[in-house]
Formats: sequence, structure tokens, C-alpha cells
Amino acid sequence: ICRKHILDISFLHLLRLMLHTSNNFRLPNSSNRVRNLFYCFLWNFFTQSIEYCLIHLWKQIYKFQCTPFWFLFDKTEFIRKIQSVLKKSNPRPDRTISRKNCLIHYVRSKNHLILVIDGGGDFESIKDWKILFIIFWSKYFHSWLDPCRISVKNLSNNPLSILGYILYTKNDLIKIRIRFFDFSIDTSLVIRGFCGIIPIISLIRSLAKEGFCNTLGRPICKLSWTTLTDNEIIYRFDRIMRNIFYYYSGCCKKKGLYQLQYIFRFSCAKTL
Repeated sequence: ICRKHILDISFLHLLRLMLHTSNNFRLPNSSNRVRNLFYCFLWNFFTQSIEYCLIHLWKQIYKFQCTPFWFLFDKTEFIRKIQSVLKKSNPRPDRTISRKNCLIHYVRSKNHLILVIDGGGDFESIKDWKILFIIFWSKYFHSWLDPCRISVKNLSNNPLSILGYILYTKNDLIKIRIRFFDFSIDTSLVIRGFCGIIPIISLIRSLAKEGFCNTLGRPICKLSWTTLTDNEIIYRFDRIMRNIFYYYSGCCKKKGLYQLQYIFRFSCAKTL
């Protein structure tokens, strides 16, 4: 971390040697909580420098320019706009090919860095990003990154589990009808969506470990809460259900969410 901001490298080596050989630089009175906060600060500072370098690199590789387009519904306005475009257009043919920019979604969870790339070509070309990250890491941070720590997945075939979600991509087929002056044609529009579903099996295992249900998902009595008052039991179950609904309300399939609601309701009734 300091090597990126301090130019005197020999001084850093001398400081490292002193810290490793001398016991006077230790802090015996500092608690583990203070040390953990200090290490967390250093790690966040380190990841922030990584993210800054990545954003700077992406800005150099890709030029994120938005290409405007129109939705034309009225036939009269359609003819007027086409005539206006033809008057302003260049008579010489334009042989430039318009390429679609990549859509890059960046997520960091603890020590895991996740990049979701859409529109970057076929899946084999995306695998070249693995080599790019190895070169990037060795150039900017002067350390070797094990290639086994970088995995490339196709979300359409291999869903990704992160932050309590199972993420995948799906293609939605929308049928539309295009109407011209004297006839109309039917066509289909394929829209790729980035969706998340609830990992119901892992959640049922967690609830069974906490005593809300068994391993098959059947609600049971929460024995550790039987000594509480009825109002406190209802308040705790209601708070857990609200937090789960808020967190998983954006999922595509709600069946797992309703199953969790069933477990908490009957577990609350049996606890009362």
C-alpha cells in the first residue's frame, strides 16, 4: 500500500526489517478489535486503489458514448422525420462500422471481486480478460496473481451464487407487430435479462440450524423463544419476515419467498 505513495523504496525495506526483527514496535495494550479495524482500513484502502486503477483502465479501453435512437409510432411524424434525416445526411456512404460497447457491472463482496460483462462478443473472447487481470495485477501492484483464483463463468449456463442470491441471465421473447401503410408483419424481440432467484435449499438449511424448521422445511417450535412473552415472539418473527421480504423482493421467482413465509408463520404459531 505504501509503495504506491512513497517513492523511497529503500526506506520501506529498512522499515520492514525493523518491524520484523524488533519487538519494540508491537502494541501489547491494543485490543483485537482495534487491530481488526486497522487491518480493515488498510484492506479497504488497498481495494480502493485497485478499483481506481480498474476504472482508469476501462476508460482508456472503452469510450462509453450513447448512440441515440428513435421510437416512431405516428405515420405522419414518421414521414416528416425520415425526410428531415435525408436532407441532413451526408450523400457519401458511411463505411464505418458501429460497434456495441461492453456493459460492465462491478461488484465487490468481502474479498471477492466480480465483473459481469455483457455485449463483449462471444464467450471465448471474454476468457482473454483473465490474462488481462494477471498483467494488470503484476504491473500496478508488483505481485503475482495465481491464475487459479480467477474463474470465468457463462451466467446463461452456470449461475453464480453471491450475497444470498443465485444470479443468471435469461432471454425473454416478446412478440411485437409492426404496422405499415397497407400491411403489417409479426416479429419477435429477444431481450436479455439479469435475474436473481432465492437459494431456497441453503436458506432452509440455515433455518433448520437456527431451530425454525427441520431439514425438510417443515416448521417447528422455536424452543429458545418459548420463555419470551407473546408480544416479543410475534415482534421477532415479524421483524425477520420483513427483513427477508425486503432483501429478496427483487427476485424473479416468488415461490421460494412464499415458502419462507409459510415456515415463519407456522413456526410462530407453534412457538406461541
